[in-house]
Amino acid sequence: MSLTFKNLSHRYKDTLVLDSLDLKVCEGEILCLLGPSGSGKSTLLRIAAGLVPLQSGEIYLNHALLAAPGREPPPEQRPIGMVFQDHALFPHRTVAENIAFGLPPGNDALVSKLLDQVGLEGFEQRYPHTLSGGQQQRVALARALAPAPRVMMLDEPFASIDTGLREQLQSLTRALLKASNTTSIIVTHDANEALALADEIAVLEHGKVRQSGSADQLWQHPKTRAIAQMFGRTQVFSSQVENGYASSPFGRVHSDLDDGTECEVVVREEALQCQKSSLEQANAQIVERRFMGEFYVIEVESDDGRRLVITTKDNDLAVGDRVLTGFADTGAFVYIKNDSH
Repeated sequence: MSLTFKNLSHRYKDTLVLDSLDLKVCEGEILCLLGPSGSGKSTLLRIAAGLVPLQSGEIYLNHALLAAPGREPPPEQRPIGMVFQDHALFPHRTVAENIAFGLPPGNDALVSKLLDQVGLEGFEQRYPHTLSGGQQQRVALARALAPAPRVMMLDEPFASIDTGLREQLQSLTRALLKASNTTSIIVTHDANEALALADEIAVLEHGKVRQSGSADQLWQHPKTRAIAQMFGRTQVFSSQVENGYASSPFGRVHSDLDDGTECEVVVREEALQCQKSSLEQANAQIVERRFMGEFYVIEVESDDGRRLVITTKDNDLAVGDRVLTGFADTGAFVYIKNDSH
């Protein structure tokens, strides 16, 4: 069941939160909405679920109109499940009663099956306050899946969960959503979470989709500096394009921008190269070195005082060594200075 947003706009008083937004989620696909706070991610979900009135635009399930201004079915009449960050469980109901809420009587077998799927078999008679945050979120997921919604929406569902457990829940959630072939939208501001969960990623900024595509497309070809900095650890240098290259004290990157263009070079960790060198060839000196278990983190300083952090497995590098640094062909990007578009 595909879900399509056409020309959606939304304001909170004088603040434009969604700006003529177009977006489509294909059947059985998991789409992650990625972006900073205030970019419109949660508002889009709440409009689709019927929790916020639709001011402008249209929403379609397959080719059938789901909602438009003046034609908005209430949340309970939409085939959409919702999982919130704060779980939103009924404190006076047991786990089983929370999952069965809204279902017709006689669904004990379904409740038991869902609890088994989320790893909470035997928790039927427990109450939410006796569960950990991760367990409560599993109950919330089971409750949302119980009516077999055609579309599932999850609003930062793992934000309050500890890192180790978060990764387990991400894996479980993706497996359950893919097994049920549920069309899903997951809101997050964590790029690593989007990489772990999504078939497709849409980056929202100021109410617009700045870029959408598969994880590897956004990783390898980010359209803006802001998107490049979302994925992986990056460092940024100011530069100017000369003879088809943007240069920095630590290396240069090919650029299609016109010569003379003021630009910024964004370099990912995997693009950084460093090796001992002769005094004549060296362009930097190691000023700090830290052992991190599987690798070393070294900090180098150029002759003009700028610094660069590099991760390496080379245990022969030491503080004081003169080194030659450079950038690999992939993982380094050039953007017009102060242009986020």
